[in-house]
Amino acid sequence: MNILSKQDSFTQMSGILMFCHKSSTKINLYPKNTISHPWYISGSDITMIGWGTVIHVLLEVATMAEEQLGVSCEVIDLQTIMPYDSATIEKSVQKTGKAMVVHEAPLTQGFGAEIAARIQESCFLHLEAPIQRVTGWDTPFAYIYEPFYLPDKWRCFEAVKKLRDFM
Repeated sequence: MNILSKQDSFTQMSGILMFCHKSSTKINLYPKNTISHPWYISGSDITMIGWGTVIHVLLEVATMAEEQLGVSCEVIDLQTIMPYDSATIEKSVQKTGKAMVVHEAPLTQGFGAEIAARIQESCFLHLEAPIQRVTGWDTPFAYIYEPFYLPDKWRCFEAVKKLRDFM
């Protein structure tokens, strides 16, 4: 069995994936469980959690929220969803009191529901607003309509406004 640690760069991660592909032995990939990993942008008002291509959207929304609303957003890129860095999420949500989970999958049975449930279980007494989920729509779609299906900066920005304005 080979035990690998999650690396800090795309080049290193692609090397790990190539190794996994060529190896005939069992591979365990362990992510770092620290809040100081490089896929983390610090903020104080709202925690935004995502993975994959939506991170680019979240970074843009964090900038928009800071400039237009004066809201400081913390952005967490999970990098992996199984296992994922639950300790980082918990620390962040306990600090900010508000959470938003964004992913490209449909709302129903998307992995964001698991993350929202874990946040609810572990951070309930720290939450100041309901957890927001911004996802793809619960409908089949043709790829030509993908820009209308995927979460965009405007849908995410509206979720940030809802979290800011909650009570």
